[in-house]
Amino acid sequence: MSDTRHMIRVQQFRPCADWLVLEPDAVEEVRETEGGLMLPDSARPRMVPRTGTVLAVGPDVKRTVSGERVIFSAYAGTEIEMAGRTVRAMQDCHIIAGID
Repeated sequence: MSDTRHMIRVQQFRPCADWLVLEPDAVEEVRETEGGLMLPDSARPRMVPRTGTVLAVGPDVKRTVSGERVIFSAYAGTEIEMAGRTVRAMQDCHIIAGID
């Protein structure tokens, strides 16, 4: 995703069909090299969340349940601001695996 992405703001969310909403885990940003050199913003790798917790599922979702921790495709879904936090809506097919 680019830095100019658009954010949708909602208060409550009820996914339709095979869509689900999840809260991605926070990703730690790399600020320095293993040798201790500080990296400028332009040289920092962009870390993308790939794990999260499912908050809600649509009626046609068969493989995933609310509360489950999952691994999902890195750039899947749409970012949504909901009740002051950023969540993602995506189709069930973008869930790669559940996490025990």
